Amino acid sequence: MQKKLLIQFIILSIVPILLLGAVSVVITYNITKNNAIQFSKEIVHQTTQKIDELLLEVEKSALITAEEPAVQEALRNPISSDIAKKYSQELEINTRLNLIANYNEKLFGIYVIGNNGGRFKSNYGTELTYDINHSLWYKDVVVKRDVTWFSARVGSLLVKTAGEFFISAGYPIKDKASGKISGIVMVDVPEQQLATIAQAKLGEKGYISILDDENSVITHPNRNLITTKLKLDQSKKIITSENTKVIYTASRILIEETSTVTGWKIIGTIPIGELTKDSIVIRNIIILILFLVCSSALFFAYQFSRLTVKPLKDMTHSMKVVEEGNFNVKLPSIGNDEIGQLNTGFNVMIQRIQELMDRVLTEQESLRQAELKSLQYQINPHFLYNTLDSIVWLTRANKNEEAIKMVIAITKLFRIGISRGEDIITLEEEIEHVGSYLTIQHMRYSKKFDYTIEIPKSFHRYKTFKVILQPIVENAIYHGIKLKKEKGHISVSVKDREDHLLLIVKDTGKGMDEETVKRLNNTLKDGPGEKLNIYGLKNVEERIKLFFGEGYGITFHSILGEGTTAEIKIPKMIGE
Repeated sequence: MQKKLLIQFIILSIVPILLLGAVSVVITYNITKNNAIQFSKEIVHQTTQKIDELLLEVEKSALITAEEPAVQEALRNPISSDIAKKYSQELEINTRLNLIANYNEKLFGIYVIGNNGGRFKSNYGTELTYDINHSLWYKDVVVKRDVTWFSARVGSLLVKTAGEFFISAGYPIKDKASGKISGIVMVDVPEQQLATIAQAKLGEKGYISILDDENSVITHPNRNLITTKLKLDQSKKIITSENTKVIYTASRILIEETSTVTGWKIIGTIPIGELTKDSIVIRNIIILILFLVCSSALFFAYQFSRLTVKPLKDMTHSMKVVEEGNFNVKLPSIGNDEIGQLNTGFNVMIQRIQELMDRVLTEQESLRQAELKSLQYQINPHFLYNTLDSIVWLTRANKNEEAIKMVIAITKLFRIGISRGEDIITLEEEIEHVGSYLTIQHMRYSKKFDYTIEIPKSFHRYKTFKVILQPIVENAIYHGIKLKKEKGHISVSVKDREDHLLLIVKDTGKGMDEETVKRLNNTLKDGPGEKLNIYGLKNVEERIKLFFGEGYGITFHSILGEGTTAEIKIPKMIGE
């Protein structure tokens, strides 16, 4: 009843409170996440605009250089062979390029490469010595006839540098007089200029990176990734609005915009946890409030229900104690109401059950002793018949010494078999018992078998049920050894296991096929012994199980024509 009252209270009050809290947490999470995404989109958008402004300035510098009259004139005519004139021309154009470059301090250098072999630059870098006019990138700039952007790389394409990363813009120079391409302009920009713009943080762990159209990294907070190709996470959902994509992956959210100048991708990367950290704080506060409210409600509900159903709960507890087998319980008398009458009736019932249990236990113990004795007596006539038959055979053969030896063996058999009325004996006594039996049988069938008993003295102290080896050995002789023409062998040994012993009786007799072994084991475990005429074996199995339990007993293994092994499993018991 107390549980029912608590459940009803939980359904009517606690569940609505928890549902309200859960809805609040979900709404808070979604609002916080959407606000964080919107804020990050604004940052990525502003970063894209600033990058486009820088790139447009670079393009503008390239266009101004291509339109510069001095550059047009220098590329229109062949380079003068006069060193003084050539030097004067280079100085004039280099100075002009330096002036153009100085308009934008973010540029590293402006270079002019003419088809006539002219080479001009805005800085004092050492030129790289290779056939620039026949390089692939030079031809790409000329063919495109528009601004060509080159992704991040280590060093400049035209002058020696110290290993910095650069991006470049190439533009063909069209001669205004002839309309033909007379050379190209190349503008180098340090990658660090892009990194400075893209250093805006998206929370504590979010960041912005720039990738080209082949996903090669142009700039990234992890400098080791620049110029490498990134494999983007597999997307679960993509939301596109205008020039912005919001890509949801398993662990991150990517906000992607495309540069209108270069087509490069500006990507803001935000870990999921970064988006929800504020909502987690709010969630924890809501959970704390819910916990306090629910705890208080449950406490008062529990106190109310406990006081209401305490008498019934005491009775239920007493009944559980009785179920566990303890009848020493008594309920207090609490009045003459319905519960008081139940307590009185319960006490009377327990007293009567205890009296009945004592009577049943006494009867069961008597029945068990009688059953054990009955099983013990079942083996005596069968065993005595075979033993006396052997003595008769020796007497008829006038083998008096052997007969005396057999009588002594019989004496030991009966002495150990009687065992002062005790059913449990030491393994040493059981070995002596089966040894006496083998002595008798070997004298009778000396030409049929030999035997060995290999049980170390360290096992002699263990206890076992008496007369469990002799019926197994007897079965090995009469149903195994005697049925084979060749002389056989019987061995008795022991195997030590962690929590039990295996007494092994092995013979080299006729053996059994697989089906017969299966029937024999099944009959021993749960079938009647008459099926296979195995009274002695069945008797041993039943005695072991009655005393030690169902987990112990005999198991046979056999191969037809090779012999049979019997394993007797008994617990490890050491007596006083």
